[in-house]
Amino acid sequence: MLEFDAHAPSAPPTQIARVDVGTPFTLGTVGDHLVVVGSYGVVTLQPLQSGGYREVGWIRTSISAAALDEDELWVAERSGISRIALGDPANPGLHGTGLIAGPTIIGLAMARRSLVVSAGALGLFVLDVRDPERPVERGYLDFENSILQVAADDGTVAVTSVGRDSLFLVDARDPFWPTVFARANSPATLPTDPIVGHDWVAAIHGGSMHIYDRPAVDPPPVPTVEPRRTGTATATATATVTRTAIATTAATATASVTATPRVDRGTIGARRIAFPHLMRAAP
Repeated sequence: MLEFDAHAPSAPPTQIARVDVGTPFTLGTVGDHLVVVGSYGVVTLQPLQSGGYREVGWIRTSISAAALDEDELWVAERSGISRIALGDPANPGLHGTGLIAGPTIIGLAMARRSLVVSAGALGLFVLDVRDPERPVERGYLDFENSILQVAADDGTVAVTSVGRDSLFLVDARDPFWPTVFARANSPATLPTDPIVGHDWVAAIHGGSMHIYDRPAVDPPPVPTVEPRRTGTATATATATVTRTAIATTAATATASVTATPRVDRGTIGARRIAFPHLMRAAP
């Protein structure tokens, strides 16, 4: 991967660093250090007073997905989800969690203080990582087809999937109750590289970018209350979603809460609105 100085856009870009991380897919900052993540591992770079950067820390491991949360980097390895502590960027530390088998993980994203995991045919998992040394599974969402990549902005998560409906928006503000609230038909090609903006969402289709309006969702589907860990209970909530030029939609979301922290197969699409570009009514 090459990095260029773009502070003077009218001048030709100047290369300031070259990093070999295989296929790069995440670039972030911790303090004044750069963090570069690729299929070969993680490299941290320190700025030089003379300009440019130099490598100061690295971890060599096979990585398929990553999500940066302040000074904690969550990665998908063959062994599963691992945490790389970047409090000292020059000495990154790798810590396994034992959560979710590595080969099933396709994408990772941070939604507020929750780690959202795309696990292909297994569905979408939401992990509470407020205590990074003890991540806990909180929510789960099943899809009709395998899901692919994920991206997030605040508590809204974009999910790509195979099948007729191949772009979904998920409300993950409450980690116990992730809920699909919008979906779209995609062109013939599968969407990749989703991006979530403040009021838009985009994905790549066959080399071109498709941008959609992002429907608003308010209020959250249920209050943020941790399910009971013993016995069995049933939780039911009613929510109303309003969008300009779209009729108000009321729906009920019901899920079974068991002794485990997983919310098993919450009702998919209980609250959903067609993207304004397509205006396909929810069945």
